[in-house]
Amino acid sequence: MANRRSTHPCTQGEKKDTMLILVIHTLTIILWAAAAVAASGIALGFLARTIAGRTPYRTHSRPVAAAIRWEKNWHR
Repeated sequence: MANRRSTHPCTQGEKKDTMLILVIHTLTIILWAAAAVAASGIALGFLARTIAGRTPYRTHSRPVAAAIRWEKNWHR
């Protein structure tokens, strides 16, 4: 009984490299954490803009404001 081979897929044939699995799991966790931080930042930005009551895109530099005006009026 002690010499019986395991039927688990990870222990059959070649053993998987545990360091590679650790790196993949770490990168996956970092990716999900970055996505969560980005999503919560966007949500907090929308919430802050809603609470402040300001219209979006009000404080542009002169060139950007001119480009927005040009784009609004290009068809005239």
